[in-house]
Amino acid sequence: MSKIHVFVFLLILVLSGCKEETAMSSMTGYGGVKLQLRSMNYEGLSEDVENASRAGGGYDTLFVSVCDESGLVLSSVKWNYDRNTSSLRLEGLHEGSYRLSVMGVRGDISRDGVRVNSLSRADEEWFSFPAKVAPLEAEYYYSSTPLEVTVSGGQEQVTTSEEIVQHPICSRLSFGFAFASTDVERMVVGRKVQLQGLSLASSLSASGEWSGYGEASDLELALDSVAAFRLPPLNPAVHAEGTVDVETRHFLGVRTRLEYPFVLESLKAGVSVPVMTKVVHPDDRQAAVYIASADFSEVHTSRILADDEPWQVYTDRSQRSFNTSNPLQAQITSEGKLHMRFYSPRGLGKVTVRALFPGKEEAVDVAYLDTVPPFVDLERELPLAERSALCRTASGRLVEWERMNPEEMAQAQISLHSDDPYWEKLGAIRHGWTIYWGLYGGDPTRPDGGPVGNWMGIRPVHCRESIALFLNFTYMIDTPEHEQILRENEDILYGNGGPTDRVTADKVLAQMRQSRTLCVGLVYSGNGVLGLGGGSTFGAYQQAWLQHYWNTYSCEIMFHELGHVMGYSHSSSFTYGPWAQQLMNNFYVTHLKDFPIDSPRYLESSSNATLYR
Repeated sequence: MSKIHVFVFLLILVLSGCKEETAMSSMTGYGGVKLQLRSMNYEGLSEDVENASRAGGGYDTLFVSVCDESGLVLSSVKWNYDRNTSSLRLEGLHEGSYRLSVMGVRGDISRDGVRVNSLSRADEEWFSFPAKVAPLEAEYYYSSTPLEVTVSGGQEQVTTSEEIVQHPICSRLSFGFAFASTDVERMVVGRKVQLQGLSLASSLSASGEWSGYGEASDLELALDSVAAFRLPPLNPAVHAEGTVDVETRHFLGVRTRLEYPFVLESLKAGVSVPVMTKVVHPDDRQAAVYIASADFSEVHTSRILADDEPWQVYTDRSQRSFNTSNPLQAQITSEGKLHMRFYSPRGLGKVTVRALFPGKEEAVDVAYLDTVPPFVDLERELPLAERSALCRTASGRLVEWERMNPEEMAQAQISLHSDDPYWEKLGAIRHGWTIYWGLYGGDPTRPDGGPVGNWMGIRPVHCRESIALFLNFTYMIDTPEHEQILRENEDILYGNGGPTDRVTADKVLAQMRQSRTLCVGLVYSGNGVLGLGGGSTFGAYQQAWLQHYWNTYSCEIMFHELGHVMGYSHSSSFTYGPWAQQLMNNFYVTHLKDFPIDSPRYLESSSNATLYR
C-alpha cells in the first residue's frame, strides 16, 4: 500500500471516531447505506417543513450517534451527510441490531451556547444547553431510529424505512392577539410577555431523554417583531405563569397599559404551545376611527390627479375642483363613510376630524389620522353608522351615542384640526379662489397635446403645479409684507387708462382678495403666445408652470395673466407694467420660502415622464 493510501485510510478512521463532526462533502462514489432525512414541524402547527429539506434547505450542522443493543456507542461507523439532498450515508455497520440517533441543526449552534459532548453510551449527556433561561436561536431536529443490518454478498442492507422522520426536540411557545377593534390594534406601541417559574431542561442524551431541570427563573420577552420562541422543555412536575402586557398610545397622547395573566402548564419537546390574548381595551367602542400612516394601503384610498388619471375625470369639475382656502375636503357620505380629498403637493401630519351632527350641542371626534398624504382620496366607514359608540366631544367629555342614520350623519358640519405648521399656513389663506381644469379643445392623449388655437391638452402634471401656484398666490395676498409692498409702491399702480389712471393699494387688494373661479389650462407656445387670461380663464405654457418657483420671467407671465383676470388691459401696470414685471414677480420668488409650497421638490415635475417634449 502506498504512503498516500495509508494516510487517507488513517484520516478516515480519525474522522469516523469524531461523532460530533459533520461531513458536508459530496457522497459520489461513497459506499454503505443511504438514508433520507425529513424534518417535521411542531405538533400543533399545520405547516410541514419537509419541503425545506427536499428543496436544498437541509441542515447546517448534523450530529450522528450509532449504538449497539447494549447502548454502547460505536466509534467504527463512518457517516457522511449531503446537505443539498438532506441524505445520510452510513458505512462500517456489521450484521446486527443498532440504534441510530441523529440531531440536525438549522442555524448557528454556537450562538445558543450549546455544548456537544463525546459519548460512550447512549444514556450519557450528548447536548448540554445553557443553564440561563433564554430563547434558542437555532432549530434542533432529533430522531432515534432502530436499524437491523444484514450483510448479503458483501453489501450492507438495513431493514428500516429509507426515510428517517425527525421532529423538533425543543418546545415552541407562540403568542397571538385578538383585537376587538383594528383601530386599537393600530395604536399598539409595545407588547411583551413576562414569564415566571420557568424550570427548563438543560441536558439531552443520545437516546432523546431530557434531564437537568434548572431552578425556577423569570424571563421577559418583547413581542413587537417576534411572536414565537424556541425553548428547552419545561419541567413536567411544575407549571409556569406569565403576564402579557399590551401598551397603546392614543392619537391624543393618552397611554394605556393592559395586563393579561395566563398559566403555562406544559412545554413539551416537539409541541407548539399557543398563548392567545384577547385584548379588551377602553377604546374598543370609540366612535372615532384611527388611520395610521402604514394603514393607507388597507384603507380605501387612491390618488387624485395622478399621472394616469383619465382626462375625463380631471377635467370634470364635479369630480375635480377645490377652493384654495379649503384644500383638504372632508365630508360624511349618505352611506355613513368619511370621505377626504387633499389638493396639496405636501402631506399633512396629525389631523383630527370632528363632526357637529344635527340636533347635537357639541362636535365629536370621528377620525384621527397620523398623516394625510399629498393628493390622497380616502374613504372609511364610521362606527356610528353601524352601532352605538363612545364619542369624545371637543371639550373632552365621553358620551355614549346610539347608532345614527347615515343620511342624518351626512348633514354634519365637519371641522379639521392639526398642529402641523403646514396646516397653519393653509389656514392663513382667508380669501380662496376656486380652481378646476379644462382642455380648451386640446387633446392630452396626443404626443403634441393636440393644439387648438393657442391651447393644448393639459395633463395632471400641470394640474398639480397649478395647485402649488394658487395655494401660494392666495396665501401671499393676505400677508402683511405683500400689503406693505403695494402701499409703498402705490405711485406706480395704474389702470387701463394708463399712468394717469391711478389705482390705490386698497383697490388692488380688494381685487386680489375677491372670490374667483378659474378654469385653468395649458397654453400652446407654438404660436408665440405664453399665457392667456381673463374672466374665469387662466393658462400658461409648460415652462412657466415648472419654473414659477424661482424664475421671475415665468412669474411675470403668471401675474400678467392674473392682471387680465382682475380686469386689467395691456395699458395698465398689471400686465406690461411694474405690478407684474417688477413688484409681484420678484416678491413671489423672494418670499417663496415663506409660502405653503416653498420648493419644487414636493412635485419634482421637471423630471416627470408625462411632460411634453
